[in-house]
Amino acid sequence: MGTSDDGRFTIAVVVRATRAIAHVTDGAADVAWLSGTAGGSALLLTGEDGEAVFHGTVEDGSLTGTASRRSRKAAFTLLVVEAPPVSTGRPARSGQERVTLGLIVRPDRSQTGIQWTDGTPRPAPGWDLDGSTVTFGGTELRVEAVAPDDV
Repeated sequence: MGTSDDGRFTIAVVVRATRAIAHVTDGAADVAWLSGTAGGSALLLTGEDGEAVFHGTVEDGSLTGTASRRSRKAAFTLLVVEAPPVSTGRPARSGQERVTLGLIVRPDRSQTGIQWTDGTPRPAPGWDLDGSTVTFGGTELRVEAVAPDDV
């Protein structure tokens, strides 16, 4: 996990056997979840909409490559960290609102993510990383680490 070379995006990747997922976010309103294959030293991931593509190569303990979506492209060099760097709050309802949370947790426990409330994005609130829930509007939401088959 780490940031894009230009500092605009935080990126986390989870690999299990031959499957991988990536979460790329600016922490405000732009996010992409990508999934695909990991083989040898290469990753090739795509987003659900087909507009996001992630290419990476593992070498000497780091993952280098590019993530692109529509006309935007960001290069990166990510370091290997202890899993799980990516967590998600499953879609839930808080009163009448539908809430989904996506969060990347860095090794220093700082966080970047987006909270979607009825389709409207905003930076995710800080989460208590010692628990497995976050409270939103009086409703407790479960927070779980994601795995490649989740996306």
